[in-house]
Amino acid sequence: MRYIIIAISLMVLLSGCRAAEAVKKEEIPIFPIEILKRYSDDAASIVIPLHLHDQQLHMLSYHTDGSSSIRTFDDITFPVQIWMIYNEPNVQVFLARAPKSGCTLQWHKSEQRFEEICLGTKYARDGQYLDGPPARALDELPVRIQDNIIWVSNQIIYGELPEEYAQ
Repeated sequence: MRYIIIAISLMVLLSGCRAAEAVKKEEIPIFPIEILKRYSDDAASIVIPLHLHDQQLHMLSYHTDGSSSIRTFDDITFPVQIWMIYNEPNVQVFLARAPKSGCTLQWHKSEQRFEEICLGTKYARDGQYLDGPPARALDELPVRIQDNIIWVSNQIIYGELPEEYAQ
């Protein structure tokens, strides 16, 4: 089940970082919605190649002298792990990283929620912040279904901070 979804998504892996440029809106086909319905109970984690413009993506960068620093990559094409949530007839797609720490998110089927593995922050099925260190809602990617194919856009919709933490 998972292996089919992973195999399909890994067929076109791209990698590379570039200096900041204007990133064109792109949509890529993921797979037919029937595969998501058949092989996933309600959530599926896959890796897709996306050309992103993400000013909030911090990564470790190494320099020629051997030192390292945290750098924000404005424009990057690389395999992106996502979570797809199926709410018939709709699909939501979230970046599979916590907005505050960048740590991986795990899906807890029994509780119908996400949990960040580093700080323990919890998020609802719809990506909204539930509990843990204050964080904004999960970052989402626009999705549409056309001719039963799931299409995902590279335009990140950043999650909002809960009202009780907004200033």
